[in-house]
Amino acid sequence: MVVARDRGRRIQEGLKQLSDGKTYVESPASLKIDRGFKRNLSAYLSGSAGRQSTVLSISGNKQPSKDVITLDSSDEEDQGARRNLKAAFKETDDYQTISSEHEETPEAEKSFNLDPEDVDELSRGRNQTVGTFDAVQLLLDVHLEIDPVPKDPPFRPEDHCVFIMHEKSLTDLRDVLSDDNGAYSATHGPRSFYFTRTEGKLMSATKEEYDADEEGYWFTRQTWICKSSKDFRRVYIRAHDDSHAKCDYSFLYYQFDEGAHSFELSQHGNRRHGSKPYSRSYQSVKKSLKSLDRGIAMKTFEEDRDEIYTVMSLASIPTGTKQIRNLTQDAQPVDDIMGLQEKCKKEFDFPSLRFVNEIHAVPLLFIFCATKRQLDDMVRFCTNADNLSVLGVDTMFNVGKFFVTAVTYRHLLLRSRSTNIGDHPVMLGAIFIHQDKSRATYWQMVASLKNHCSELVDLKVYGTDGDPALYQPSKDLFPAANHLLCDIHMHDNIEKKLRALGEKPDVSMQVIQDIFGKKQGTDKTAGLADCAGGDFETAAGALYEKWTAIMEEGTDFVSYFKEKKEHLIQNCMSLSTRIACQLTWTSILRTQTNV
Repeated sequence: MVVARDRGRRIQEGLKQLSDGKTYVESPASLKIDRGFKRNLSAYLSGSAGRQSTVLSISGNKQPSKDVITLDSSDEEDQGARRNLKAAFKETDDYQTISSEHEETPEAEKSFNLDPEDVDELSRGRNQTVGTFDAVQLLLDVHLEIDPVPKDPPFRPEDHCVFIMHEKSLTDLRDVLSDDNGAYSATHGPRSFYFTRTEGKLMSATKEEYDADEEGYWFTRQTWICKSSKDFRRVYIRAHDDSHAKCDYSFLYYQFDEGAHSFELSQHGNRRHGSKPYSRSYQSVKKSLKSLDRGIAMKTFEEDRDEIYTVMSLASIPTGTKQIRNLTQDAQPVDDIMGLQEKCKKEFDFPSLRFVNEIHAVPLLFIFCATKRQLDDMVRFCTNADNLSVLGVDTMFNVGKFFVTAVTYRHLLLRSRSTNIGDHPVMLGAIFIHQDKSRATYWQMVASLKNHCSELVDLKVYGTDGDPALYQPSKDLFPAANHLLCDIHMHDNIEKKLRALGEKPDVSMQVIQDIFGKKQGTDKTAGLADCAGGDFETAAGALYEKWTAIMEEGTDFVSYFKEKKEHLIQNCMSLSTRIACQLTWTSILRTQTNV
């Protein structure tokens, strides 16, 4: 390799070796460009049909000087092209000459590497941003004539620099945003700019003018501020994916507000420990990890780390094993049932931390979840005859193909400070996840609860919503306990029946008040549910006569009430039942089964 020192001798030797088909590697900080650069360079490139492919890349002095411009032997007769190229470069500081044998592979990168400090038509001075119009004009007027050449995203730019990116050469368009300069914050969303051509001349346009022109261009511009150096910004200008006319090239510009300087990368904002600088991996790297087996991804990462000298950019490899584990999570073959069983098995070694107590996979999935504290509290507050809480059981909601049934109780040592001030708060006792609402499933549910909490054999009161499939297993397995029904569920069921029969609202309201009573302020008119013993049957008979007289479908409703509701209200909601359960009307399951 020969390095020429004298300016005049250097230029002469450079032109001589240019005519010999040699290749040049320029020192990026050395190139000075006059205002005719674009004109001369464009003239040179316009005749490049027979040359090897070339890409313009304008960059600052922090870029590796690996980019080259190549002329093959077919250019030896093209003196006009050399004159244009010579005119484009006004003066230089260093040329380093290498043999053309380095260009045996057609995939080798070939590009200009120019300092934008002197590209007046682009940067308009070092302290001003590149105009969108100028950038778009460069992309459209110059680079549409250049064949595509692979180009890597920028690596750790720390100077005023411009990159012309060939988007089709990128594995993922978002890779250009991973430049090893850490995290950036966007100053605004992408801004749109529209352009049309009038008599071949590029003109700025409005959205309406662009919409009317099928050959119009739609470009976006977005700016980011580097979090590691607040005076360093990145600007990305590219054609929108929905632009009428396409452009394969994009404009990436880095600029300091004042003078260029190096800076240390800061760590990630969410990092609590250590001082490792934040590095953003290429989007293409993260995308490929998502489809890899975790073991293969880990092995590849270890190999790359062992041969770190072959890695051109930190963004081209994962940031660490944690990122690999996170991104390969979806690619791992997962058996949900086996995962649950493993969790249940591990928790059995730590009884105080156990939550998943039972899992049955066949014939239908069934899961019983409760902590030791929850089980102990249910025994503590639901088996004490002197001061007891109702054990509520209610299928509350479904998630997809699964139902969730909650067991609740009131914590008698606590008082609510917000809603229903003074009431004991409702606590979650256990959770059952199941796939149907059959009697067999509810039987298994109650049996599991009794099996894991044998002290509940002394259960005093349990409450349900009135579903026979739910309360019958509880009645069989807790024969000594009293059964309470939730008045809200009973109220809703009767009201639905009245609507189905087509009864008038005022008549329906009267029937509801006859059953549950009427409350005005602190005064309450007793209803059928407030009767006890023989009074209940007497009151029921009188109501049947009344309802038959005032209702259009009175006979049908009386038959329905006798068959489906009378025995439930008498045995599970009447005054005598509530007295046996140490409850008043207001403390029945009105809120407990509706948490």
